[in-house]
Amino acid sequence: MNKPNLPQSARVWDYLGGKWISFVFVTVSFAQATVLNPNQPALTVNFPVAVFVCLLMLMLANLLALLCSFRVADVAARAARQKRIVFWWMLVVLLATMGSCATQLADLQTTAVPDAMGMETQVCEEPGGRPTPLPPITDEDKASALAFGRAFERALRERDRIFVSTAFDDSIIRTLIVCHVLASDWFKRLASPSPERAGVLSGLRKGLAKFPDSFADTSLRRKLDLIEFREVRNRAGLLFRARESDRPGFTYIEYQLRRTSAGDPGWRIIDWYNHAEGSYGSDNILGFAGTAFPVILHQDTDALHFANLRKMNRLQALGDPESLKNALDLWDTIPPELQKAKFAKVIHLMTQGRLFQEALDPEPYLTAIDDFERAFPNDPARMIWSIYQSLGRDDYDGARSALRTLRQSIPDPYLDFWIGWVDLLEEDYDAVVERARAFIRLEPEDQEGYEMLLQGGLGQGNHEIAAQALAKLESDFGQDYSGVFEAAE
Repeated sequence: MNKPNLPQSARVWDYLGGKWISFVFVTVSFAQATVLNPNQPALTVNFPVAVFVCLLMLMLANLLALLCSFRVADVAARAARQKRIVFWWMLVVLLATMGSCATQLADLQTTAVPDAMGMETQVCEEPGGRPTPLPPITDEDKASALAFGRAFERALRERDRIFVSTAFDDSIIRTLIVCHVLASDWFKRLASPSPERAGVLSGLRKGLAKFPDSFADTSLRRKLDLIEFREVRNRAGLLFRARESDRPGFTYIEYQLRRTSAGDPGWRIIDWYNHAEGSYGSDNILGFAGTAFPVILHQDTDALHFANLRKMNRLQALGDPESLKNALDLWDTIPPELQKAKFAKVIHLMTQGRLFQEALDPEPYLTAIDDFERAFPNDPARMIWSIYQSLGRDDYDGARSALRTLRQSIPDPYLDFWIGWVDLLEEDYDAVVERARAFIRLEPEDQEGYEMLLQGGLGQGNHEIAAQALAKLESDFGQDYSGVFEAAE
């Protein structure tokens, strides 16, 4: 039987053999998976995935060939058409696979980064370029930014995770971190190509991909109250009061915004400044990346220390005594040079603070604050920590002074209200009730005002005031205070 007059693509298929096309596809898929995920064991994770994808593509190609040729009556012509369809299908998939690999690597090598003063971005490969100043902030910008802030606040109240996660635009932080790493001396010293260099790029990808979910998790754990519009690093911004849902205390967070469109909401959060940490989120992440990667690359034991720091942070967030004790045990395993880093000291300080709330032993907490102040004597975070430092040492006048100093820079009546907790420690119950009622008039839906009113009423022995606070706490906030009067008596 003579061979039919095959089209050129089918002749190529016959010449090379379909199995060789399949082999090339598997090889390219395996190469892509290895380059982009070098930290995974290739032969146990990436290669099976590549084979599976290859087989899936072959099945789809053959299915498509069958569907496109079943009407052809001549057997030889039908076979020729099927081979031609499979050939072009696999060729397109090959090119797409190689293009995807090249594009993803190029994305990490050339990207844009804003300068430290909040100017518009410039390309990493041109560090000497002149940044473009941002346009001035208009009244319309302020109004729409505040509207976005109220929508963000409402989404947190309603536990709208989708809105909260999409409110964060991580593109600038991502490019900032990538550019910081690529420009660092330790990264430039890595051979190219090398497993170490590829490992850093892969680690960056995996870590940066978690930003939106991490931002949403942290935000939803807090009670955030919008205070005012505030310019942050030459950009529009918002000031929020932040309280943890499961523990006392507070801080303030300034969110830096970026205009995305003229519509609603029209803004996205691109960075944040936490007053209790005295630093921007991007700076903390840069500090960790700049310290962690070089150490991990040279000594596996130090990689364990960074893993312990991350675990320590998760444990302190749980807040129960056993988790906090385990967190402090991990701290003792961290080498002294790593304990000096600011992000490490903040984690340690937060852990001691939560343990103080559980065990009511202020000394380890106060020691941690003193250690932080010695290491960073002029750090802005001191303004927040000095309040708790004064309370831990029974310096109530010092705590009031710190609160009033903070009030001068932050227009939040909550700070006046919080002095009531200091009054409660000094058993000035009349002042406690007065401050609680003043705050309730301003924010009648805030639970903490009624909690202070309850404490003040019980301290005065005024069961009428305490009963009013109890009724509100139980009806509107679902709190169970059964037996509170019996316990007070």
